[in-house]
Order: sequence, then C-alpha cells, then structure tokens
Amino acid sequence: MKSISAIALAFCIGLPGGALAGTYWYCQFTPKNNQKLTYFSDAFGPVVNSGVGGNTTGRRMTRAMKAYMAEKYSGMDGFPGCAYFDSVDKAKADIKRNEGLAIKNGGKFIAIGWRYTGS
Repeated sequence: MKSISAIALAFCIGLPGGALAGTYWYCQFTPKNNQKLTYFSDAFGPVVNSGVGGNTTGRRMTRAMKAYMAEKYSGMDGFPGCAYFDSVDKAKADIKRNEGLAIKNGGKFIAIGWRYTGS
C-alpha cells in the first residue's frame, strides 16, 4: 500500500518546469513517526507556478509546509506533498477523497487550515 503523501509528493516532484497559471492546490503532511496520520491543508489558489528544477512552486510549497509543521508541532519531521487542479472545487474534492482513503486504510486525518502564502 502506498502512502497518500507519497502519491501527492509525486505530483510536485514530477512537475516538468511548471503547472498552468491559475492552478488551485492543497498540501498534506505525514509524520515520519506516524504513517497512519495525515495533516491536510485548505485548498488554496489560484497560484501561478513558476521556476524550474529544484525551485518550482510545488517544491517551494512542500518546503514551506514542512517548515510550518516543524514550527507548529515542536520539530515534527515528515513527508509533505502538494497537488494541483484547475479549480478549487476539484482540489476540495480530492482532499475529501484522500481523507476517505486515510480512514479506509485505518488512519486518521487532521485539517490544519494551512495555506501557502509564498510567491
């Protein structure tokens, strides 16, 4: 069974130079010490994706979420991942789908309200 975060992380790492302008995103985070727990951000956007290589918008988002989780939860380390969509409704629907998968697989989720605010 693949973890939900590993699947979401693939969305960001695999971006070939950038997503479309005006995309809507959400991110999730799975702690290293508890693979059955997933933290979900809000859906947010539109965000214009920019950058190439190791500095794409998706990678900046995953780094920002990882830093947020470490600060908010006393140094928590884990696996962030973000996914993008062409509408906020699709992003919200995917959050719900992944929340359902977490529960179905014996895990739990926590909505944290985080949103990427970088550029």
